[in-house]
Amino acid sequence: MKPVAILLAFSFLFFFGCLAPALRTTQVTLNDVQITAWVADTQQARTTGLMGMQSIGEKEGMLFVYDRPGKYAFWMKDTIMSLDIIFVSSDMRIISIQRMEPCAQEPCEIYPPPSDIMYAIEVKGGFAERNGLETGQTVAIGS
Repeated sequence: MKPVAILLAFSFLFFFGCLAPALRTTQVTLNDVQITAWVADTQQARTTGLMGMQSIGEKEGMLFVYDRPGKYAFWMKDTIMSLDIIFVSSDMRIISIQRMEPCAQEPCEIYPPPSDIMYAIEVKGGFAERNGLETGQTVAIGS
């Protein structure tokens, strides 16, 4: 009887795992450094973000895309690694860079941008400093 239960469990995971939408990726260039970023352009993808990820590579990240400019704040609930967040305006300029620390239990710190953004990019903690990123620099999205 146990083999049947295990087979059903794997079938369930396979079936629903295949239905889960995989995020597409795009290239993002920050101060001449190119990264591959998962694109979070739906409410569900933006809400989940990098939650639960064990680690990301030095040249990987997540690009959050919004339909219109706004002050979209972030938090690190259930995120287990430090991240840098790079807030980008609609004219593709970096307006703020902040280090975000993991948060396992609420209340978690909120990280708001100083003004309206169209994009936010999460990368490995320390990436911005290691690559000389500063406010005012331009960002390019796409290949």
